[in-house]
Amino acid sequence: MRLFIASLFILLLSSCSMARTAEDAFKEGRYLESVELIAQYMEETGQSKLTGDDIIRFQTIIQGAMSHYENDLLAADRTDYARRIDDYKALLTMKNRIGSKFYSQQVYFFNNKYEVLQLRQLIAEEYYLYGKSLKPQTSKEYYQQASIYKSGLEQYKYKDIETLYNASNKKYMELAASEFYTLGQQFAKDGSYKEASEQFKKASDVYKPLGKYKDSQTLYVEYDRKYRTAEAKGFYQQAQALAKTARTHKQYREVADLYKQAIDIYKPYGQYLDATTLQKQYADKGIVKIFVESSYYTTLVRTKLVATYVKFVDSSAAADVIVKADATESYKQTPPRTSVNAMSENVVEKVMTLTNPDGSQYKQNVYKTYYFNQRITESQNQYTVKTTVRAYGAISYSNSNTVTRSSKQTEYKYEGDVPTNYRNSTSGELLTRSKLSNLALEEAKNTVYSDLNTIIQLVKEL
Repeated sequence: MRLFIASLFILLLSSCSMARTAEDAFKEGRYLESVELIAQYMEETGQSKLTGDDIIRFQTIIQGAMSHYENDLLAADRTDYARRIDDYKALLTMKNRIGSKFYSQQVYFFNNKYEVLQLRQLIAEEYYLYGKSLKPQTSKEYYQQASIYKSGLEQYKYKDIETLYNASNKKYMELAASEFYTLGQQFAKDGSYKEASEQFKKASDVYKPLGKYKDSQTLYVEYDRKYRTAEAKGFYQQAQALAKTARTHKQYREVADLYKQAIDIYKPYGQYLDATTLQKQYADKGIVKIFVESSYYTTLVRTKLVATYVKFVDSSAAADVIVKADATESYKQTPPRTSVNAMSENVVEKVMTLTNPDGSQYKQNVYKTYYFNQRITESQNQYTVKTTVRAYGAISYSNSNTVTRSSKQTEYKYEGDVPTNYRNSTSGELLTRSKLSNLALEEAKNTVYSDLNTIIQLVKEL
């Protein structure tokens, strides 16, 4: 066996780099991953393009993985059921992955040795023996045994595993129901009605496949109702106490919330006293009425101030708070301003070759003086939006902001006898009125948003 493993690694190390990832996984002990990767390689390469080396590499990986799990089964103690189950499951995973592909016959030594049903039966047998080895006493232990039998049954109906599963599961349900029921009785005796109801419900639920467990369902309802009644009473009394001192919209909403909690917790058993009526009364008293004056940002205000405690009204007389958000716009375009600069520049026109008295030659530049004008034209415009946001009545808030967006463009033109290295040019960009307007209005709207956020927080505290 040691010789085989050594030979296997030599083959793996000499394999083509195309399958390196699969081989790396194998060397790291990730055998199923190596099988998956080599199978992917075979499929991606395609039957017509596979080489002899590809087949050898594929066979090497499968043989190695199969040998690993078979050797582990031989080494595993007969009562190490979990380990044996994992090994058989790994072989089943391999069979499902490579058992019915175009390359399956290349690993006949594996596919002819194992069948899916055979492996499932072997797995079920291990679960069967595992379950029978247990000697459960408590509900938890019976649940474990039933789960083991169930796992085996999901693989294969081995011998009487279904009967054993049913028996263990039945015993689990009987013991668990008894345990939950006893706990419920203890909690009920201590006055812990919520915990008692939960335990009685667990007893009822776990035993349900077998029928009704004693009076667990009746006791669940009884103690659940007692718990919810006590909770609802507590919320109701808190609401009544707060209502005596409540003077603000916020406090009225807090009263309404307490009544709402009483309503919600008692809901399975109907209405709790007059909590529904009182909740509505105090919720209505908690509403802040807002009147939005017609202005530039009327729609924006109505959108931003939406809240569960806000109601918009149609007149200032009916309002707690009056809000107005307005804006004025102005556009200014400065007449173009032009300046002219007289310019001159000496430019080399040509290079002459001259002769010195001693006969030597030298080069001399011949210059031409250009006289021309630089005409600079500056154009500017700006768009200004001034916002004013005001809230008065139960609150007092006022704020103004001015937003200005501007643009500037400078044109450079050359006139007269202009050297060739000078070109007309433009710097900056003169934006259209529409574009400037959009930029300014968007920025102004953000300032209004900020004002309205402040207002809604003030309203919330009323």
